Amino acid sequence: MANGCVYIALNTVNGAFYIGKSVMGLAARRLTHHSAARNGKMQPFTCALRKYGFDAFEWAEWFLSDDDASLRLAEREAISCYQALNLRLYNLTGGGDGGVGRPLTEAMKGALHGPQARRKAAKSIKDSWTPERKAAQAEVLRARLSTPEHRAAVSKGMTGLRRSEATKEAIRQAKLGKRLPGWSPERRAKMEATWARKKARKLLSS
Repeated sequence: MANGCVYIALNTVNGAFYIGKSVMGLAARRLTHHSAARNGKMQPFTCALRKYGFDAFEWAEWFLSDDDASLRLAEREAISCYQALNLRLYNLTGGGDGGVGRPLTEAMKGALHGPQARRKAAKSIKDSWTPERKAAQAEVLRARLSTPEHRAAVSKGMTGLRRSEATKEAIRQAKLGKRLPGWSPERRAKMEATWARKKARKLLSS
């Protein structure tokens, strides 16, 4: 079984996520995050670990591989997926940046990000996502996103945030033709009615 993984950490208090990768495995990576938090590191995720406490976070493996290029590509894919769902992330970049304190030479960049490496990583990810694994992951996300506690945490975390028109349009385009996990026909109809009322109020106030 592969030791390396792309993992997801969920803040159960405010519904925010952190997505990372590790060639050491999830258990070892959790220890390094905890150590960074205790030592006063100032990245958003480590600050959140200190603020909310380690027990406030749930951890899960999202992708398994011992190939570093595959892990980098999978990390970027996971971050992109969560961004498309408009979920709050502690990540400051799009992922696949390499380990902290380990600068990449031009030769290393070519080996990790060249056409051959991308083809190999894409094939590794594609082969690993069997129909059974896709169904299991969808069920995990559906169960997590549909709980009252999670919805309340996400709602609290999003309260007061303002989005630009460009951001709203990007989100709308990303969601076109997609069905979000846990959205029953009744919930979809309710949300569409809510959006219609908001749009009508905005037109009346302009």
